Amino acid sequence: MMNEENNTTTSPRFTQTYCSQCGEEFGPGDHGYSHCENHVGMSESEPEVIESGGQATSY
Repeated sequence: MMNEENNTTTSPRFTQTYCSQCGEEFGPGDHGYSHCENHVGMSESEPEVIESGGQATSY
């Protein structure tokens, strides 16, 4: 991850991150997720959900 203040690269804070609600793994990062609604479409294994006109459509 790039630190914009001094143009250095830093390692992620955690080696593995998760969603507290569903338990899905997201790999290295500085934070996990508390709820599934915060990570919809962020995982390759999870279909992306796009809201259109009040309906959710999976792709």
